[in-house]
Amino acid sequence: LFDRVLVEHGKRELVSFQNVVIGALAMVVSLIIGMLLFFQRRLIAPLLDLVQQVKEVASGSREGLSIAGRSGEISELAYSFHDLLMAREITAQGLAKFQRVVSAVKGAQLAIARNKTRDFLFKEVCRALLANHEYCLIWIGLADEGGDVMPVAADGATSMSNKECEACMAILLTEAEEKGLEQNPAALAVRSKAPVVRMDILAEIPKGLLKGTPLADGHAACAALPIIWQNTVYGVLSIYALSATDFDPKEMELLEGLANDLGLALHTMEGQQHLASRENLHGRLFGALQAIQLTLTPSGSILAANPIFAGMAGIGAEQISGRFWRDFLAPVQPGLTSDTPGLLEKLRSDEGAELVFSGSTPVRRFLCRVVPDQETGGEPEQLILVGYPLVRQEIAGNGEACMRLEMIASLAGGVSHEVSDLSNGLINYAQVLADEEQLKRPGQPQNELLRKIIEAGERIAEIVRKFILYGREESQAAGEFLPVATVLEDALLLTGYHLKSEGILVETDFEPMPPAVPVHAQHMQQVFLTILASVRAALAERFAGRDPRKKLAIVTRSAMDSVQGRVFEITLVDQGAVIPLDSLAESVDIKGIPVRGWGRMFAVCRRIVEDHGG
Repeated sequence: LFDRVLVEHGKRELVSFQNVVIGALAMVVSLIIGMLLFFQRRLIAPLLDLVQQVKEVASGSREGLSIAGRSGEISELAYSFHDLLMAREITAQGLAKFQRVVSAVKGAQLAIARNKTRDFLFKEVCRALLANHEYCLIWIGLADEGGDVMPVAADGATSMSNKECEACMAILLTEAEEKGLEQNPAALAVRSKAPVVRMDILAEIPKGLLKGTPLADGHAACAALPIIWQNTVYGVLSIYALSATDFDPKEMELLEGLANDLGLALHTMEGQQHLASRENLHGRLFGALQAIQLTLTPSGSILAANPIFAGMAGIGAEQISGRFWRDFLAPVQPGLTSDTPGLLEKLRSDEGAELVFSGSTPVRRFLCRVVPDQETGGEPEQLILVGYPLVRQEIAGNGEACMRLEMIASLAGGVSHEVSDLSNGLINYAQVLADEEQLKRPGQPQNELLRKIIEAGERIAEIVRKFILYGREESQAAGEFLPVATVLEDALLLTGYHLKSEGILVETDFEPMPPAVPVHAQHMQQVFLTILASVRAALAERFAGRDPRKKLAIVTRSAMDSVQGRVFEITLVDQGAVIPLDSLAESVDIKGIPVRGWGRMFAVCRRIVEDHGG
C-alpha cells in the first residue's frame, strides 16, 4: 500500500512538472514568435522594402530612397549608407575634376616645352587648357609699363565659334575697362602680382549683351593669374569657367605653377633673343673687321671656328674641328715656335702675340689673344682665341686708296666737261632771259626758261655732290649708308658723260620699287665705278668708234635664292673683250688693255661685295 501511495505521488509530481515545463516552453515559443513578428515588422520588412527601392533607383524607375516613417534604426542605417555613397560620389567627382585640371595643366606645360616663339606658345597654352571642358574661355595678355593689359591670344571652348569668342572678349574687356580696376581681374592681378578670382564676373553685365554667346546664362567665374618670373610681370593668364565650384585652392595652386612656368618660358625667350642678337652683332663685327675666332680646348684642339677663319683656311668648318690651332697659326716673333711653352701664356696676356696664318698668300698677320670662355672650379673648360688682322688691313687700305685716286682722276675730266656744258647752257639761258627782260615781254616763255635754268642748276648740284661724296676721305663718309639701287644710279650719273662720249648705249631695266638694301655708299660706289670703267675699256677694245653692239645692259630684280632666301640681284651685260676669271686673284694687267690692273681691282671689288654679304 505504501508503495502504491509513493508511486501515485510521484506520478502526480511528474505530471505537475511536465505541465510546468510545457507551459514554460509554450511561453518561450510564444515569446520567440512574438519577437520574430516584432523584428519582421520593424527590421526585415523595412530592409526588404529598402532593397526593393535600391533596385528601383538603380533601374531608373525611382528617383531616390523613401524611408520616412520607418524604424529609426533602419532609417539611420539607410541614411548612413546614403550619405556614404553621396560622399563617395562627391569625392569621385572632385577627383575626376582635379584630374581634368591636372591633365589640362600638363598639356599646357608640354606646349610650353615644345614652342619656341611667344605667339605660338600662347595659342597652344590656351588650347591645351581648354581640354578641361569646364573652362569656356581663356586669354593671355601682355602688360605694359603702366600696368595695362593687351590681349595677344584667346581661345574658346569647342562649342564656341571664333566669332562668338571675339564677341565675348569684346564684352568682357569693355565692361572691365568701364567698371574700373576693382572689376578688372586681369589688371588687378598685374598690379598686385597675385592671383585674383571673381566668382560671379558677369553679375553686373546686362544679359542682353551676352545673348547669343555661351555666357548667355549670366553666370561665370574668372581667375586671373599674373605671368611672373623673378618679380618681373610679363602678362596675365585669364580663365573663365561656367561652374561656381571651380578655382578651389588645389586648382589655383596648379594654375599658379603654370603661370610661373609661362613666366620662366618668356624670360628664357627674351634671354635667347638677346643672346642671338648679341651673337649676330658679334658675327657682323668680326666679319667687318675680318677677325678670326677659334674655340679651343685647354690642350689647344679646335672645337669651332668662325667663317672668316674657315674661309682663310680654304676648308669647311667641320674639317677644322678636331685639329690643333698650331696647324694654322705660327708666331712671328723670333725665337718663338708653336710648341714653345711660353707662347700660350703670352697669348693670354693683355699684349697678346702676333701670329701669321700658315701657307697663306699674301701673308696674313694677326694680333691674337686667348681668353677663357667657361670656368668650373677655377679651371677653364674652353678657350677663345681672337685675332685682329694687321698686314691685310694695311694692304687692303693702300689698294683701295690707290683705286680711289685712280678713279677720281679718271672721272675728273668727264665731270669737268659735264659741268662746262651745263654752265654754258646756264649762261645762254640767262642771256636770253636778260634780253627778254630788256624788251619787257613778260609771260610764259620766261617762266619756261627759268625752269630750264633751275633744272640745269639742280643737275650741276647733284653731279658735284655725288663727285664730292665719292672723292672725300673715307673717314668722313664712314657713316654714309644708302640703298644699293641708289648707289648704282649715282654711279651711272657720274659716268654718264664718258659712256655717252664714247658712243656706249646704256639700256636699263630697273625694278620699280627695289628693296632698301643698305650698303656703304663710298665702298659700293667704288665697285660700280670700277665695273663701268672696265666695261668702257672692254667695249672700246672690241668696237672702234660707234657700233650698234657697243652697249651696256643693266637689270635689277628681286629673286629667291635656295640658300639665302630673298636677294636683290644686279646684272650688268656687255659684249666687250673678255676678262679672264683667274685674273680676279692676280695683280696683272689684261692683254690688250693698257696699264689697267683689272684683276687686282676686281679682286678688291669682289672682297667689298662679299664684306657686304653679296
